[in-house]
Amino acid sequence: MLNLGYPELMIILVGVCILAAYIALICYIYRDARSRGMPHVTWTLLAIFIPSGIGIILYFILRTPPLVYCTQCRAPISPGLAYCPHCGRALASTCPQCKRISQAGWTHCGWCGVRL
Repeated sequence: MLNLGYPELMIILVGVCILAAYIALICYIYRDARSRGMPHVTWTLLAIFIPSGIGIILYFILRTPPLVYCTQCRAPISPGLAYCPHCGRALASTCPQCKRISQAGWTHCGWCGVRL
């Protein structure tokens, strides 16, 4: 039987906690990348195999915004689109002249200046 002292047990406990946190972070990256429509297996493998946590840091820097869902057909859509590419429903108000997305409360288009 092993005869471990207090310092050795603490080192083992800290190591187990770090390993558990690392595994939880890798699982989070897998689920988060999948929910954002990113290549989740690729990002998970990069996070695991790029050393010193650089893969994990890169994921959090380069991840895409979360997907939004069309109010009519419930299809997942990249944020910032004015129309649903699946059913054609308008998702945001657009300028009648340049067709760019305008925000609520604007009286004039921010790109072409036409009155909304």
